[in-house]
Amino acid sequence: MPKYPLPEIKNDHQELENVGRYSHIKIDEHIDEELPKARLALANNQNNLANNTWVKVALDNETFNVGCKADVTSGRVTINKAGYYLVIGQIAFTSVVADKRYFTAIYVNGVDQPITAIHASVAASLYVNTQDVLYLSIDDYVELYAKQISGGNLVDIAGTTTYTFLNVIYLK
Repeated sequence: MPKYPLPEIKNDHQELENVGRYSHIKIDEHIDEELPKARLALANNQNNLANNTWVKVALDNETFNVGCKADVTSGRVTINKAGYYLVIGQIAFTSVVADKRYFTAIYVNGVDQPITAIHASVAASLYVNTQDVLYLSIDDYVELYAKQISGGNLVDIAGTTTYTFLNVIYLK
C-alpha cells in the first residue's frame, strides 16, 4: 500500500481510480486512436545500380499502412498528420565490391536528410541502415535512396521485405 493514497481525479479527459495499491487510468476514446505508421519494402531485387549516382529504391511491397499514404507505385510514404516521426531506412546491397563505399539516405520532399555510408572491407552482402527523428508536415513525402561507388554498375539491392525497407512511425 502506498504511504499516501492516490487522490481520485475526475475531469473530461481522465478518470483515475485508486484500486488497492495500483492505479487504473481510463483515457477518452479519441486519445486511443491508432497513430500513423507505415512500412514499405522491396519485394524484388533492384539490379545493376548506376555507379556514383543516387538511385531511388523501388519499394514495391506494403507491410503495413495506418494513417499514412503509403504508395507502392511511387515507393513513398506521404504524411497525413504533422508531427515528429521516427524514420528508418535499410538497404541490403549484394554483389558488393571490396574496399568501396555504399550509402543509404532518407529523402524528404526530394531532399536528403540523414545519410549513412559504409566502407566494405570484403566482397559480401552489406546491410546499411540510417535513421532519424524528423518533424514532418502534412503532405511531406518520405523516400529511400541508395548510392554505391564501386567503379561499375554491377551492385544490386536485395529484394526481401526483411532486408530492404522504409519505416515511418509517428511519435508525437
